[in-house]
Amino acid sequence: MLRLLSCLFILSLSSPVFAANFSPKQIYKQAADAVVLVTAAELNSRSHSLGTGAIIRKDGLIITNAHVVYNDELGRIYRKLNVYLKPPRVTGNIKRDATRKYKASIVHYSKSLDLAVL
Repeated sequence: MLRLLSCLFILSLSSPVFAANFSPKQIYKQAADAVVLVTAAELNSRSHSLGTGAIIRKDGLIITNAHVVYNDELGRIYRKLNVYLKPPRVTGNIKRDATRKYKASIVHYSKSLDLAVL
């Protein structure tokens, strides 16, 4: 947790970047590959959740919201966590676009901050 807070603090000290300097197309090109789909489910159950996350390190560390991966009904993290990377070309066909699937596991989470690191 301390590592996560340290990273957020360091990022807050960096030089500000103004959105006026980038077009939406430029922002998408720079950031889209870091955005992932996060799915969470219980084994042999209909209980599930999904949300987005962001890759924050080259080794694949991902930050997402804790409510995406935490099952309130059972009071614990969902048993099955997956992330899906953006395909090279998004087609709108979910079967074609969701082929880059990877298993994920929790590194740390905080319900009070609503943050989770995968």
